[in-house]
Amino acid sequence: MAALDQTLKGQRPPRRRTKGELLRIHASHLRRQCLSQVHDRPVKQPVLGDAYPASTQSIKNLEIMPLAKLRIETRHTGRGIIVKAITAPYTGAAAVSVVEDERGDVDKVAIYNHSHACLLCRIPEGCILAVKEPYYKCNGEKHDYMICIDHPSDVVLLKPRGPIIPAALRVGVDKVRLKSLEEWRSTGDQAFLVHDLPTAIFCYTEALEAASSEGDPIKAGICGKRAGSNLTLGRYDTAGDDALASRTRGPSKWKSYATAGRAAYELRDYGCYNFLKMFETISPQQVHLDHASYVARTYVAESPLHGRGVFASQLIKAEELIPCEKAASMPNQYDPPKASAALFATMVRQLYDNPSLGKSVLELHGGDCPRSGKEGEIIDCIPVVDVYLIESIRLRNCFSSPLSTREDTRPGNEPGNMAKGLWTYASYMNHACVANAMRSFIGDMLILRATRDIAKDDEIFQQYVPVKAHLALRQTQFRQGWGFECRCTLCEGQARSNPESLDKRTQLLKQIEKIAHKRPPSGAKGVASDAAIRTIGRRNHHSKVIIFAMQLPRNFGFFLETDGPNGCDPRDMFKQNDAGFLMTIHIVSAMKHAAGAYRAMGQPELAMQCEAAGKMGYTMITGFENELRLLS
Repeated sequence: MAALDQTLKGQRPPRRRTKGELLRIHASHLRRQCLSQVHDRPVKQPVLGDAYPASTQSIKNLEIMPLAKLRIETRHTGRGIIVKAITAPYTGAAAVSVVEDERGDVDKVAIYNHSHACLLCRIPEGCILAVKEPYYKCNGEKHDYMICIDHPSDVVLLKPRGPIIPAALRVGVDKVRLKSLEEWRSTGDQAFLVHDLPTAIFCYTEALEAASSEGDPIKAGICGKRAGSNLTLGRYDTAGDDALASRTRGPSKWKSYATAGRAAYELRDYGCYNFLKMFETISPQQVHLDHASYVARTYVAESPLHGRGVFASQLIKAEELIPCEKAASMPNQYDPPKASAALFATMVRQLYDNPSLGKSVLELHGGDCPRSGKEGEIIDCIPVVDVYLIESIRLRNCFSSPLSTREDTRPGNEPGNMAKGLWTYASYMNHACVANAMRSFIGDMLILRATRDIAKDDEIFQQYVPVKAHLALRQTQFRQGWGFECRCTLCEGQARSNPESLDKRTQLLKQIEKIAHKRPPSGAKGVASDAAIRTIGRRNHHSKVIIFAMQLPRNFGFFLETDGPNGCDPRDMFKQNDAGFLMTIHIVSAMKHAAGAYRAMGQPELAMQCEAAGKMGYTMITGFENELRLLS
């Protein structure tokens, strides 16, 4: 691949490939594509350093320019091009077609990040496109240039009847314009039968325009067909509108309401979870659950720390559900190298296909990425989608999620790979290293439980990064990733320590982790490990099991009063609202062993208290109530 001659920037190409050369090279790509066994399309993720804004102009307000005047590595602000596709596209990260303008000049167009629900994802030969404020770039090889379309809203598929189409490009279009309602509907039905839904939708749309003088029942029937196609493709905004437009007074109007209801449900336009049933439903093939979001006990407001935060609208007790949120976007991709790209592509397509979702996503923190203020606005009948802003929002708001937190925390199970998802409501929650809430996942559902009592109007916090990291490293992550410094009790306490102490703690942590994987620690006073408790339990030293089990929570900031013959109710440790403690699976395991020891010693009431405390903790960690025997 040849490097770009920097002197060519802003200049017209010294030589362009001829029409014959472009068609010959394009045909070779199509042949290779037919022979290829690879069907998954890669995703071009934006490099934020190369960002340029999406066009916010209507094509009607732009000066139309010929292809011959395009300049290399230039965004042609205030100008547009109108071209006809003279080839079928070959597809990779982009759909690449050879196009021709009214003067007969030819070039390549590469369309990235477009919705699979739209014809522009694979432009049929003969379609006419308008590209707004085109970016013309060198494609690497000598004399190889193309019009690069990163923002899906920068390209418009012009209707055959469009008055903006130049006369020279209308050759063949007039025949299309003469198609009757019946011809368009029949062509759409044929496309539907072979599962070519984007073409079916296009034809039904043309049929509706041709039906302007027809009776309502005919239009209603076509709207119903288009609604079903849009629903299948995930274009829920349009599906809902079409479904309501398809209502008639006949006996089949229930279908219209069913489709409209399903579209509203998928848009989360709605308001007791059977978590065990949800858990039993998920699989590596099925991660998207049919459940609504629940956020009624909270509200979003300005935070005294920074930006906005989530606050309790009522008293929320430890263990209780705070919100349960269905992902706005979460592709079924658990392969780490592909998860981020898959989420980016899904977000772009969802915002293009369903503009009503744009508000909840575009209001999220996007860092320093510039905004025009018109993102999501409908221009030329399509929403403005800025892929660089979406990537910036993704980087700062996405979560890594296992298929199931319960399975990830079971003994002997290796943690599984993580998918990437966007939960817009949970994204408003601020970070605290010692948080008062804990998140878990079942498929694409995020579950948040209180780890201590949260008073009305108190802010709710979650962890962004693990707390075992060095303070300076954590603060660097916070500054670079989210633009803040953490001022929670743990960070402020560590900040008062001298650097030598912090370094010593870091080294001790490394040594402890190394030792813990080899053998139980010995000689540590007042510290008990989960492994030590299990070892003593197998020897039937029940009293020692209880002593160690009640000491272990201290390692994570809990305080249990163990003096006296009976000690205290271990459930009370979750009521220490002012204490800084971390809920971990080790607490649950310790309570399980203590319950077994008390039961063996003939003290069922104390056994019940420990078991109840363990179940509380296990519910916080996994998101729903589970039997402690799962930890055996």
